Amino acid sequence: MFNDADPPPSSKGRLLIGALALLVIAAGVVVFFWRPSLLGLGKGNAPPSSTNAGTNATPVPGASATPDKDQVAVLETTSGRIVFEFLPDIAPLHTVAFQNYFRSGFFDGTIFHRVIPKQAVQGGGPMSKDDYPFDDGMVPETLRRIPAEFSTKVKHTRGVVAAAHLDGDVDSATSQFFIETKTNPLWDGKYTIFGRVIEGMEIVDQMVDAPLRTAPKLFDRPADPVRITKAYLAPRDSIKPGNAAP
Repeated sequence: MFNDADPPPSSKGRLLIGALALLVIAAGVVVFFWRPSLLGLGKGNAPPSSTNAGTNATPVPGASATPDKDQVAVLETTSGRIVFEFLPDIAPLHTVAFQNYFRSGFFDGTIFHRVIPKQAVQGGGPMSKDDYPFDDGMVPETLRRIPAEFSTKVKHTRGVVAAAHLDGDVDSATSQFFIETKTNPLWDGKYTIFGRVIEGMEIVDQMVDAPLRTAPKLFDRPADPVRITKAYLAPRDSIKPGNAAP
């Protein structure tokens, strides 16, 4: 606040103050959000790792610290149901983290926001619940990272569910995942596999073949994305055999 004895700020001073304010705001956005990626796309600052990386940052009712082998993931979508089993013997930390996401309703309302044509679809971004597509691949820094869990026992083949991560940091996975429709040996040892589709691969096949947006910054975004209306865990024996990955 200025009184009569204080000289008013000059136009240069106002411009400098305004520029500094914009830099502070921009820095806050960069720090709070980052973009996990698949196939070397996306840049950003990764959040700090955690010694308790296998759980969500914010405790949720019913959260568990151990994987449940008898539970499968159910994705009720606008195109039908997708079910995948977890691989706790291969990726126990990822299994715990994603099962807790399912328990909390974290994925409800999100979309499969990214398509790698003929290869994979990507979802799990909490920013994809609205109609603004440019931040769909961003996630809050407050989500804990999950360290990589690579294994030679499983390969990136059709029906595999794996965790997306930040470019150059295999230990930066959070909530985003992708489902593959073909064998991709180049991804072995680069992305953690934690699940396998046991029902609904026909829906995934439709997504990888669907038209994409044409805008330059949205080239990998589906024109009519499939939305997850409800995501939850269910006992394995409650799921009837469906269209699993051959």
